[in-house]
Amino acid sequence: MPATVIGVGLIKVCNRPEGIFQFIYGSLWIIIFGYGARFLSLSSRIMANYFKQISNSTEEAGIVMGASWFRILKKIIVPLQGYGIVAAWLISFMFCVGELGTTILVYPPGHETLPITLFTVMVNSPANIVSALSLIIVGITLLPLGIFLAATRYFLTMDAKGSRVLR
Repeated sequence: MPATVIGVGLIKVCNRPEGIFQFIYGSLWIIIFGYGARFLSLSSRIMANYFKQISNSTEEAGIVMGASWFRILKKIIVPLQGYGIVAAWLISFMFCVGELGTTILVYPPGHETLPITLFTVMVNSPANIVSALSLIIVGITLLPLGIFLAATRYFLTMDAKGSRVLR
């Protein structure tokens, strides 16, 4: 869905003179809801593909053993889908860091995000400041990816057969 449609929809729902949504409209929560509405479908499709890889027999084994749904989720599904959860979060995070369309429509005064600051600075500042802010955004975007890759390299090692195993 386009960012403008989501932004206008959030304004229509949350910009009411009375009600619970007025708190949301005047805080950073509206930006978080906008990001969720914009990128939740992307991360859910990524997770759906990872969940297809789990055999139903693993969950059925937990049911046969008498485990509750939350215990099956905690002990079987989440450990098997750790990489899927991290991948969905990383991709959503990368899109959220650079999101300008939804944010520019709904952000409350005084709560500018880095892309909005960069957009504002691009008009009035010299090129070196714009370049520095752009590099900061790129660094913020790539930092979680680097941490994830370093952690997987640390926690996973190769065994004698050439397959990856946990340390």
